[in-house]
Amino acid sequence: MKIGKVSSKTISFEVAMGVKGPEKIKEKLTACLDPKLLVDLAADLLFVKGHNKIRKTDGPGDGGRDLFSIDVSGERLLVQCKFHEDCDKTSSSRELSELPMALIKFNYNKGIFITNGKISPQSKREYLDNYSHLDLTFIDGNDLAMEVIDSPLLKAVWFDGHDFHKISNSISFPILLREHNEDLPLIITKHFDDTEVENLIYELNSVFSEFSFTFKSSFLSTDCFEPYKAPEPLSNEEGGSSLFSFSEIIIEGLNTLADIENTKVKVSEVIFSWLGERFDGITLRFGIPSLISNDDSKIELSISPESFINTKDYTGKELDFYNLNDHEFWSGVNDARVTEAGLIRLYCHQLNVCLDYSINSRLAWKEQLTRIASIENLKTKWNKSIFALIEKYDEWPYSNIQEPDEAGLWIDNKRMICAWFHFSLLGWPSDIRSRNNDGLGSIFKLPDDAEWVDKLDSIKNCLSSYKNVELVEPAIARHMVAIIGEDPLRLEEKVLYHTGEVINYPEVIPSPIMPNSRIPCLEIVLAYHEDKVIESDVIQLFSEQESVTGVECDIMNDHCHVRINLKLESTQTKSSTEALNEVSQLAEQILNKLKTIMPKECMVITREYWKKKYNLSLGIDWQDSGKHYGFTNTKTDNELMDFHETMNRLTS
Repeated sequence: MKIGKVSSKTISFEVAMGVKGPEKIKEKLTACLDPKLLVDLAADLLFVKGHNKIRKTDGPGDGGRDLFSIDVSGERLLVQCKFHEDCDKTSSSRELSELPMALIKFNYNKGIFITNGKISPQSKREYLDNYSHLDLTFIDGNDLAMEVIDSPLLKAVWFDGHDFHKISNSISFPILLREHNEDLPLIITKHFDDTEVENLIYELNSVFSEFSFTFKSSFLSTDCFEPYKAPEPLSNEEGGSSLFSFSEIIIEGLNTLADIENTKVKVSEVIFSWLGERFDGITLRFGIPSLISNDDSKIELSISPESFINTKDYTGKELDFYNLNDHEFWSGVNDARVTEAGLIRLYCHQLNVCLDYSINSRLAWKEQLTRIASIENLKTKWNKSIFALIEKYDEWPYSNIQEPDEAGLWIDNKRMICAWFHFSLLGWPSDIRSRNNDGLGSIFKLPDDAEWVDKLDSIKNCLSSYKNVELVEPAIARHMVAIIGEDPLRLEEKVLYHTGEVINYPEVIPSPIMPNSRIPCLEIVLAYHEDKVIESDVIQLFSEQESVTGVECDIMNDHCHVRINLKLESTQTKSSTEALNEVSQLAEQILNKLKTIMPKECMVITREYWKKKYNLSLGIDWQDSGKHYGFTNTKTDNELMDFHETMNRLTS
């Protein structure tokens, strides 16, 4: 498992042989353990191996397990620990049998037996053979000690370079607080006085009597918070200068690294309680934590950033607040292909209507910097392109000059602004500049830049020979294109995360996510066979309804597709699940209202329309769909291509 970065202050340890030979390693480990500490070490081992939701089941009657977890593949796992005072003692058959019995009892498939003693090879084979349907792993004292020695993180917690023992380490969390109304940062050590911070530490100590807490100000890059949304507009603390100012909370006294997950939840609750009702809404984001060793070096832990949100109606994890799955009336189930992801909607089977539930957000800070670099690169290619104003034409009038790549009517309605672009502006991949020539050009065969520029210069020379052609400098051409359309090199600071992303990949949305960034839009399609529907009548119908901010109609001969933008002030402090409950009631009212101005025989055909127009089935998953998911060969009656055909298509 990837542990993460180690700070420039190198952590040095003696190798396993430094524990006076491999024959003593087990004894050294046993000397620092007891039954409880063995479970703690096992929990840390699971953490290092990438498990999450690690939970202890201490005490008698634990049913043959000491730990529960979810492994990296998403499977449930049980761990049975057995401590022996004598590390040379071999675990008995009865002790080993507790693991498969527990797996069968709790309907698990995976389990690990961990001991500081010995496990005979015969016993391992016996249980692996007798329970071949189970995934069993056995770790004895020597294996366990070597796991500690081989892992930089376990070493930092359990080995001081000479002997095994539980080392007292601290965990450092970068944290950011964001107030919802103003989208402004709150820095605990900067925006609250010393007495208030002392009160917060007192409240934390009341909940965590075995821990100690320290807050300090830090200047950090945003990498530890990514995907991270900077405030809008940027603030002095975040994004307004070259330094990003955040708080850092240092926690001492954690029994195991696995305790970090639950500790974050409780710390967020205490901080929200401490803030009280001073703010209408707050998001607390924990960045990637680090283990601080005794020598003050840091090891970054492989724990993803996580946000918690507090409003008057909700306290909990941010992703749960915005979760759109498993609603009683609205379903995100569909058979969309990747290329159809933007058409995914929440679907209400009961009313046969759908909901576009998107989130409008600033780009993640890191992605924004990448786009800035990309646009800077495209600017250099734009400056290599050729632009000219030419008299308005229906057919290209110059047979000796290549037709322009793009042309648009200028505002005088007499001339056309024409462009001959550098190849990188025509869809070819283009590298951000680098000293080393090891970019995309070393992978793909790209046009020769010098030859392309020579070709453009030739076009420019030909154009300059015509008196009725006016060459335009690239910088001026950019402004002209922006006047008649939009700036081709603009930096889009905001992006709309469509419903499919919000349903399936909410973790990619930059955090903190502001509750008012949710944009619900109800979509209803009605069919009729007589009369006509007038667009102005539909718009007028909702012109005075407070919960409706806009209406769009696509009216055809026999159907009407209505998009109704909703603004539900009452749901801004509620989770998306609660908001959908209100949308359900509102959708029924809107549908009934629409029917009052529709022809008598009208029918709601939203789902049927989606299938016919977009080939996307709402409420049906891909397993129940007859759609093909892959490249098809039109020459062989749309049969799916095999792997080699697909790769040839992708690389052609």
